[in-house]
Amino acid sequence: MNYLARGALQHLNDWHIKASRKPLVIRGARQVGKTELVRQFAAVNGLDLVEVNLEESFISEFDQDSFDVDRCLNEIMAVANKKLKSNSLVFIDEIQESQKAYSRLRFFKEKKPELPVIAAGSLLEVVLRQLKLKAPVGRVEYLYIGPFTFDEFLKARGKNVLAEFVDQFRQGDFAALTESIHNELVKQLTDFFFVGGMPEAIVAFNQSNGSYVAARELQQHLLQSYHEDIERYASGKQGEVLHDVLNSLPYEIGKKTIYSRLSRAKTPYIKEALDIFEGIFLAQKVFHSNCSGLPLSKTGDRNVFKTFFLDVGLYNCLMGLKWSELAELSPDLLLSKGDMAEQFAAQHLYLDSFKTQKTNTYYWLRDKVPENAEVDFVLPMDNKVVPVEIKSGKAGSLKSLIRFMGEHQKVTDQAIRYDLKFRTQLEETVSYRWQGSHESVTFRLKSLPLYCI
Repeated sequence: MNYLARGALQHLNDWHIKASRKPLVIRGARQVGKTELVRQFAAVNGLDLVEVNLEESFISEFDQDSFDVDRCLNEIMAVANKKLKSNSLVFIDEIQESQKAYSRLRFFKEKKPELPVIAAGSLLEVVLRQLKLKAPVGRVEYLYIGPFTFDEFLKARGKNVLAEFVDQFRQGDFAALTESIHNELVKQLTDFFFVGGMPEAIVAFNQSNGSYVAARELQQHLLQSYHEDIERYASGKQGEVLHDVLNSLPYEIGKKTIYSRLSRAKTPYIKEALDIFEGIFLAQKVFHSNCSGLPLSKTGDRNVFKTFFLDVGLYNCLMGLKWSELAELSPDLLLSKGDMAEQFAAQHLYLDSFKTQKTNTYYWLRDKVPENAEVDFVLPMDNKVVPVEIKSGKAGSLKSLIRFMGEHQKVTDQAIRYDLKFRTQLEETVSYRWQGSHESVTFRLKSLPLYCI
C-alpha cells in the first residue's frame, strides 16, 4: 500500500525503541490520519499489527472490575484473528467507545511492559469530559497530530525537492532561494490553501490528477461527518448550538471571539460548544497575553481569545470559496482575502505536524479605542517574546507591530513578518516612531515567506 509520508513517523520510531516505553495514545481530530499513521509505522518497520476498532468490536474485559491484561489480550487476538508474536504491535482504535478502556491502558505498562501498545480516539476528550473519567497519569504517553503541514503536502504531491528547500529555509538557510523557486512555492501554497491538509482530500486531489472539484467534494463529506458526529455526543439545545457554532466559526477566524456572533443561544451553551470543539481538535483557541515576560501562559488571559478552525482547506470550503476565485488572486490579495493566511499560520504554529503535549498559542491585543492594536501571534524564542505578523508587506500595515515593539522593549528586540513577497534581504534593523510616543523604537525585523512558518 502507498502511504503518505508524515513527520510523526520518526517520533513513533523513537517511542518504539525506548527502554522506558509506555502505551502511546494518539490524539487529534477525526480524519486527520491517526489510523493510517499507525498502519504505516507497522508496515515500514516490519511489525505485525494486531488491530481492533472499538467502534466495530466489543472487548468485554475492558469493562470488568477485575480487569486482567492476559484475558483482554486473548479477546483482542480473537477479534483481530491474530496471535501475538515477538514483533507484534497492539493497536486499539476508537478507544473512547469503551468507557473504561482508556484507564485500563496503565495495566499494559505494569503487566506487559515489553508489548508495544498504541491507542487512538478522536472523540476521547468528549467521553472523558462527560463521564468525568481520569486519565492514567504517568502510565501513558501522548502524540498529538493534526492535518498535513505544507511540507508534508508537498511530499504527498511528489514535490520532494521543493519540500527539501522548505526544510532548509525553515532552518534559516536561504542560499537556494531564487525568485523562480519562490514563485513555484507560492503556486503550491495556493493549492494547499484550497485542498488543505486533510489526508483524504489530498488523496482525492492526487488520484484525480489535481481535480479541485474532487478535493472540494471530499471536504464537503468531511464537514458533513463532523455535523453527524455532533449527534453522538450532544443532543437537544446543546446539539443545536454545536451546529450553529460549527457553521459560524469560519466567519470569525482571526477576530477576538465574541460568543454572540457564533450563536443566538445563551453564553453557557456557546462556551460549552467551543470547549467541546477545542477538546476534539476542530477548533483552536489563541489566547491574549500582555507579553510582559515569559512564560506567556503566566501573563495570558483565557477569557480573551480568537478561535481558528482545524484546517485551511475546510475553512475555505465552509466559506464557499471557489478555486477560480482563489487562483486569480495576486500574492498580496491572497493574504488579504478573508483570513486564510492567518488560519494557515495558526494551524502550523499549533501543531507543526505533531507534538507530544498539548500547549497553547498566544497573540497580543490592545482593545482600547482609539489605540486599538493587535499582533497576530507571539512566540517564545531565544528567551524573548517575539511578535509575529502575517502581512502583505507595506509599511503602513506594521502599525500594530511597531506599537508592540515600542511598549515591549524590555522583553524583545526582534520581530517576524510573514508574507508572500520575494526578497533577497530577509533581515534588517529598522527604526520607527511609534504611536503615542515621541520616541523611535529600533529592532531586528525578519521578513520571511509564509511557506516557511
